[in-house]
Amino acid sequence: MNTNGKPLNAAGVAALVLAAAPLLGGCGSVGHDVTSEQVTLTAPQAHTEIDKIYAETFTSITPSLKWRDGWPQVNPNVSGLTGQADGTATVSEDRYNLTIVAADKRPTLLAALAKSWQHLGFSVTSDVSAPIPRVDATEGGGTRASVQVMPSGVVDFTVVVGNIKDPGIGKENALFGPEPPQPTDANGAPDVTPKYEDPYWSR
Repeated sequence: MNTNGKPLNAAGVAALVLAAAPLLGGCGSVGHDVTSEQVTLTAPQAHTEIDKIYAETFTSITPSLKWRDGWPQVNPNVSGLTGQADGTATVSEDRYNLTIVAADKRPTLLAALAKSWQHLGFSVTSDVSAPIPRVDATEGGGTRASVQVMPSGVVDFTVVVGNIKDPGIGKENALFGPEPPQPTDANGAPDVTPKYEDPYWSR
């Protein structure tokens, strides 16, 4: 688990904003032939690109936020014509903001993220008045970044990068190894609740 290089380190590194990354379902595709036009990255290259996007985006947020990363996930792509896995996959990773962001500062944060992504060349859409406000950014080649703010104040980012070759059914997680234990709350659920006060964001 990466947390700014160290557990719960303040993020001066982080990137494109948010990210709601839809997971694309489907079966694995053992033996599926894919072309170099379809597969543009290796899994490590895709993960490096995710880190770069997060770094560029979070660096633009001031004051900086504290955060922790989830674990990279491999998501098979599905053909819209057949509904079957097409032999390629994307790599996604969530990032969880750990700084408490006051309700009246959340629009400011989303606006800063949208501006950052636009400067990075992404096409940006936002809905800050929705019950769950969010910003989505897309770039040619299938790269996506998104962020959403839950009513509880949890701010979730997701970045998705593709395409890699789908390793096949049951082999997706082997690309990055087994997911280490994630922090949990008192009920045993994943703990993504912001805990750190900031003189600006939290007031």
